[in-house]
Amino acid sequence: MKKEKSKRYMNLIQRIGILYGRLTDQGVKVTTWWAADHFVRILTGAPIRRVSQITPQLHVGGQYRRRGWHRLARRGITAVVNLRIEFDDNAAGIAPVRYLYLPTVDDTPPTLDQLSQASAFIAEEVQRGGAVYVHCGAGVGRAATTAAAYLVSTGLTVREAWTRIQQVRPFIRPKPAQVEQVARFAAQRQGQPHPNSGDHAVEYETEKTGG
Repeated sequence: MKKEKSKRYMNLIQRIGILYGRLTDQGVKVTTWWAADHFVRILTGAPIRRVSQITPQLHVGGQYRRRGWHRLARRGITAVVNLRIEFDDNAAGIAPVRYLYLPTVDDTPPTLDQLSQASAFIAEEVQRGGAVYVHCGAGVGRAATTAAAYLVSTGLTVREAWTRIQQVRPFIRPKPAQVEQVARFAAQRQGQPHPNSGDHAVEYETEKTGG
């Protein structure tokens, strides 16, 4: 009993810390959107469309639930890319037929090969007339990174890709290593040496906190 109470207390402290960090970094309006999306996913099993539909064919968000899949399907989503190493939609019996599992540790970037796989998978689904839901746990790091890489593969610059996602989902919080990986992915596609990745990280952070 004492262990359970201690665990709940620590979880509460952790959640308060996350909330405080977001309020400090991103302000009240953006944090409110983040909290709303989180609670709507808990209640309905699917994210708020307003902050997840990056383009008609590309959606980014957190883990959906079984009862939320029909909501995603009604939005035209036909395929899923899952970045969660800690949870496999297919093993849980909630994955659609068109499903790509790229297990990635939280707060780390997908590998360049995984980003290439995801970009090709999304492009193929879009060509088929479908739409893809890219998700991780909360849809703010791993999934956003993968979506940015796909947008780069369509011809956008790294800056344009992150801006496109942030305009819809302003509360994304990719780690510097994730931002750097997208820059690395872009350089690889162009056949160029990897640029100063730190510049891209600073550039993104400046845009994110300045809005």
